[in-house]
Amino acid sequence: MQTKLWMAGLATFLASSRPAFAADSSEVAEAKEVAKEAASAGADAAVDQLNFVAQFFTADRLGAYALNGIRIFILLLVVFVIWRIGRFFIRRIMRQQRRGASAAGGVQLTTAGHLIESIFNYFMIFISIMGILSIIGFDIRGLVASAGLAGVLIAFVSQSIIKDWVSGLFTLIERNYDVGDRILAAGHEGEVLSIGMRSTVLRTDYGETVYIPNGLIDVVVNFSKYPNIVFLDVPVSCNYRNAEVRAALEAVCETFNAYVQPNENLYSPAEVLDIAAFEPGRALWRLTFASGNLSHWTHGRQLRVMIKDEFDRRGLTLAYDQMVIREATGPNTDAGADREKAKVGQSQD
Repeated sequence: MQTKLWMAGLATFLASSRPAFAADSSEVAEAKEVAKEAASAGADAAVDQLNFVAQFFTADRLGAYALNGIRIFILLLVVFVIWRIGRFFIRRIMRQQRRGASAAGGVQLTTAGHLIESIFNYFMIFISIMGILSIIGFDIRGLVASAGLAGVLIAFVSQSIIKDWVSGLFTLIERNYDVGDRILAAGHEGEVLSIGMRSTVLRTDYGETVYIPNGLIDVVVNFSKYPNIVFLDVPVSCNYRNAEVRAALEAVCETFNAYVQPNENLYSPAEVLDIAAFEPGRALWRLTFASGNLSHWTHGRQLRVMIKDEFDRRGLTLAYDQMVIREATGPNTDAGADREKAKVGQSQD
């Protein structure tokens, strides 16, 4: 009984009271208006987005896009053709340069060819990018000006390095000298050990290794390109008859040619060229021959020995300078002041 009374009272309380979370009609109407405004704003924003996108797909814009696409295609086609032609000529030139080069020179020429080809590739890529940006409407004048300014700054900072690289590149292409040649460059003479993009390495006669920056090499004397022509002057007293001296020198040349002829480094036999000049008390008889690189020193020494032997056998003497010291004697002479030095121009006595 008490339970029924409690349930009836709870039901009466719930029916007579309003929930705390229930809203009145004004609040509901206000919420509906806010929702309508938000939906209208979202719809307007969506319409604006669609209109913004749609303006890029009008008939005029689509025609411009098609025209720009055709221009870009033609530009890339022209760049591709130029790139293929340029790469073909670069590889052909480097292949021709490698035919007569040594093994080390061939490797260096291959490296130089790859470097030239890479520079050419980057240049064509830069031209393509600038052309595409110009076609689609970008102002590339600022980019070109910035790139030019950056290039000037880089060139100014590293001008010595760039000079060495450019000189080394032309040295490898023109092949004024090769590995193994004997050259005189920048005041240093020796055998070429290697030719790099930045420097040329020489080994002198004393075993010294000299590194010369390519930018400092302005004049090169190559002793290995052609045979060395040697002129040897023999001083002989004017007291001897010309026929006697000529016979002695011709006998020396015959002996020398018979002794050295089997050697491949003697390109032209020794011969007598008559009198080259006169000096006080003597005449300079000139001999000449053509020899290979470094062999001319050996041949010259051998020829001098043969000349001395032949002149000794014939009783002839070579005219050379002598220093004769005479000491004067007497009661009023000073040892330091009474010495007379006389220079004798020839030794024929």
